[in-house]
Amino acid sequence: MSEAIRVALAEKLPDGRTNLRAVADALVTRARNGDIAAIREILDRTEGKATAPDPQQAQTRPINIIISPIDEGLI
Repeated sequence: MSEAIRVALAEKLPDGRTNLRAVADALVTRARNGDIAAIREILDRTEGKATAPDPQQAQTRPINIIISPIDEGLI
């Protein structure tokens, strides 16, 4: 099956593009029009799929919260 798909994608269209190029062009067009699934597909293929951080390796840092009295003159 994979080989048959590769062969089909390599075939030329009347405009000179391969089927693979036509598919890539269609995907980019959809992404440029705001299709989130197309954008995600392009990023997954070019940058690699995003992975969730491993909670076992997550570094924790303390959170500092500063509470200041309200200046009554500002209200």
